Amino acid sequence: MAGSKGRAALSESVRTEAQITRKPAGAKSRRAQREAEKSRLITGEPQIPQWVLSLFRFAAYRLSLPVSEFLLYRDAFGRESAYYYCPRCNVTLERDYQAYCDRCGQRLDWRRIESAKRRNPDT
Repeated sequence: MAGSKGRAALSESVRTEAQITRKPAGAKSRRAQREAEKSRLITGEPQIPQWVLSLFRFAAYRLSLPVSEFLLYRDAFGRESAYYYCPRCNVTLERDYQAYCDRCGQRLDWRRIESAKRRNPDT
């Protein structure tokens, strides 16, 4: 009986010391961080810094995207007018054959406009 009380007291003291010395959840030792970085390199997860990714996103607007959709309207006199859509922001363009979208700044490519698809007016 005396032995069980001693073991209980010892386990209690070990438990309280473990709670005091425990690191907060999410905190890692430097060794664990290095191991995690090595495993990311092995598994092929991207190691690109955030500022480099933002530069690529900014530069993507300067690469031209082909205009591939249009909407055809008819007025009261039966004349047809085509309104083209920006491939990035999906909004109708102000003018035909403009170099950049006036809303998002995407560079536009008008070389394959003959193969553009007609969009349903309901969408």
